[in-house]
Amino acid sequence: MEKLYTEAMALSKRAAENAPDDAQLARDYAMNFFMADTMGAVPDWKSAAKAWQALRKAVKKDDEIFNAWLNEGRVYLRAKDLPKAEKCFDEAAKIRPQSKLAKDLLDDVRKDRKRRK
Repeated sequence: MEKLYTEAMALSKRAAENAPDDAQLARDYAMNFFMADTMGAVPDWKSAAKAWQALRKAVKKDDEIFNAWLNEGRVYLRAKDLPKAEKCFDEAAKIRPQSKLAKDLLDDVRKDRKRRK
């Protein structure tokens, strides 16, 4: 499964890089990072964050940008980079201030950061 995942990711990455304005290819590539664990692979969270950043450049609608910020924040949570996760959730909350999910994620990260100080 790990070999299959690695090969699929290489193809997905190439497709996304060859068509940087294609939001669907960018989204598929970014989402595929979340499958690493189930496929027995070690996720590359740094590349995953870059994939979500690339998706934000390819999309136009606020909802899509909001979701890209949330998912990039989730990537940084998994990578245990709380400052970057906080920034992402904060950006998402700026787009959708009424979002309970964005507020809750932002609050959770801020509480974790305070506990770790």
